[in-house]
Amino acid sequence: MDFSSVGKNIRFYRMRKHLTQEDLAEMTGYTPNYIGMIERGERVLPLNTFITLVNVLDVSADMVLADLLTNSYKIRESRCLDRLASMFPMTEKATVETLEALVAAYETFIEYSKTKNDD
Repeated sequence: MDFSSVGKNIRFYRMRKHLTQEDLAEMTGYTPNYIGMIERGERVLPLNTFITLVNVLDVSADMVLADLLTNSYKIRESRCLDRLASMFPMTEKATVETLEALVAAYETFIEYSKTKNDD
């Protein structure tokens, strides 16, 4: 099993929080070199290290493990929605309304694409 996606996801969520490897190392008590090895997939994480990292990054474990799970479509969907929500720093209600509008626009785009491909 290839665990490199775990490191890539940790890197993604670290960068999303605008943290350097040094910042994350300081917050977790690990060295920047160790954080780099994790992100490059050179280390398989012990459970306690994994839990420390996801807690500091404020993400759920399943979001970091999504690429390794067989039933991860909801997780991937949630990640996409999180990315969209981060683009719209508004109130929760406005964000939900904006996301609903984006989903509706996406559905319209998909239907349009289907009709174009049928031609």
